[in-house]
Amino acid sequence: KVKNESTYCKYYISNPPIELDWRKKNVVTPGKNQQQCGSCWAVSAVVSLEGLNAIRHHKLVSLSEQELVDCSNSYSNEGCNGGWMDDAFAYVRDKGICKESEYPYKAEDGKCKKCKPGVNIKDYCDIPPNNEDLLLK
Repeated sequence: KVKNESTYCKYYISNPPIELDWRKKNVVTPGKNQQQCGSCWAVSAVVSLEGLNAIRHHKLVSLSEQELVDCSNSYSNEGCNGGWMDDAFAYVRDKGICKESEYPYKAEDGKCKKCKPGVNIKDYCDIPPNNEDLLLK
């Protein structure tokens, strides 16, 4: 999927630290395993959202990859057959995302269930390829 430059980040912080280990800040959940389901796109989106949420609210909460697998088909994702992080972010922007404790991972396509969103986002953006300076910011 070719990225549209309009989704590239336009916001950044000035004077970011030169080095930072997010694990020491308790904003990274333990490793996740997509198992036999092709849900790497959902796992990638979720760990990004978990980290952002932990940085902003100082509490690490595991979020539901399974909700994205089951519920974001109308956003061009195909559950265990693949998808895109940007489409997952668009779903979360529009609908929010539940906690993993309320919508656990099954590693298979399932029927979309309703649950109360644990996290909401207002927008999302992409870092242009090979731009480590902007990624740091």
